Amino acid sequence: TAERAIDIALGRFARWEASPAAPPLFLWVHLYDPHAHWIRHAGIRSFGNEPADLYDHEIAYSDHHVGRLLDRVRASRHSGDIGVIITSDHGEGLGDADHGVWYHGQALFDHQIRVPLLIAGPGVAPGVESRPAGLIDIAPTLVGWFGGLPSPQHEGIDLVRRRDALGDRLLFSELLTGPNSEPMQAVIDGRWKLIRWSKQGRARLYNLDADPREWRNRARRDPDVFARLSAALSDLNEAGHPY
Repeated sequence: TAERAIDIALGRFARWEASPAAPPLFLWVHLYDPHAHWIRHAGIRSFGNEPADLYDHEIAYSDHHVGRLLDRVRASRHSGDIGVIITSDHGEGLGDADHGVWYHGQALFDHQIRVPLLIAGPGVAPGVESRPAGLIDIAPTLVGWFGGLPSPQHEGIDLVRRRDALGDRLLFSELLTGPNSEPMQAVIDGRWKLIRWSKQGRARLYNLDADPREWRNRARRDPDVFARLSAALSDLNEAGHPY
């Protein structure tokens, strides 16, 4: 549970802080509670009885216990040197009526792949970044925080040192074959997003600004954009990133 995971993290943090030398510490806390099946937790706000309500309840439960760790970090004598990243690996369909998806690992629509990414720590000014980033950017950001140099193996960017590069690239997502899915791939270029289903041989183009719920296929109305993003996916596959 989140409570147990945070208890363990707090113990390790306390031992690190008590060390006279306080060597570098990397603390990764993985909370699983918002995954189905959802249960109720005493003392945590109830949002209702629908699946989306129970999901929100589990998020609130996790948020409460993450707050315990963040309170401890803020009170630490090393707080000015500590960086924190909070994110998720996926979202949930929750019975999405638009696309018929209940959980995750079934599609690449935004309710599955658009997740929070919060960064706080040395060199990070308060604010909201509207340009899209990706989970691929976390590793180079951590390396930069620890004073390391960019690695050729990192295809992402340092979100602290190189935020200026956010608007100059494509972002890719993939979904491999699973019990409830077929292979598919997606590429995002600002407001444009293309999803391609491998086995069905079909693709759909969306304008995320005008159509955030991804209802309207723009492939015929914007053939140049469709062709450009289709070529980007093909180039990625040919470069050794098959889906």
